[in-house]
Amino acid sequence: KLGIFDTAIHYGNQVLLDNKNTEIVLDEAEYIIAKSSLENGLSEDAYRGFEKLKDSRNGDYSGEANYIFAEKSFKEAKLDESESIILNYSSNPTSEYWLAKAIILLGDIYVEKDKEILAKQTYQSIVDNYDGDDLIEIAQNKINAILYKDEVEDQGEEVKTQEVEEIIISEENGE
Repeated sequence: KLGIFDTAIHYGNQVLLDNKNTEIVLDEAEYIIAKSSLENGLSEDAYRGFEKLKDSRNGDYSGEANYIFAEKSFKEAKLDESESIILNYSSNPTSEYWLAKAIILLGDIYVEKDKEILAKQTYQSIVDNYDGDDLIEIAQNKINAILYKDEVEDQGEEVKTQEVEEIIISEENGE
């Protein structure tokens, strides 16, 4: 939480070496190592850690781990693989938050596949069914971007599809 990722990785590894720790403590150490590795740009180390967490009894850890792999595939333009990860996770979700994020990512996949009707419906499912305002706002913004694109196209104006898609698939941190 302090952003001292090298130290977090070091002490996380120390915890993993102690075989007296519980599964809960070991999962937390693995999570700290994976997140810190990701922040340090050590993606392969991070992915190894998240792979171990995919089946964690901690629903937030396993949910985030599954999301991380779906997002990785999406960024690598492996849309079918990303979709498959999300659909597999959604059949037995462990965290409402990470399920909602994954569903939003699924909408982004549909945008990339030029299935905008399906994308709107997917985003709408978050607006209609999720309780957290942060992800509802993201989903609603993505719906609005698609509607804007449709409106501009209906008016016969030329729209730069890629720019609108970038709005739709923009980073969730408000970029």
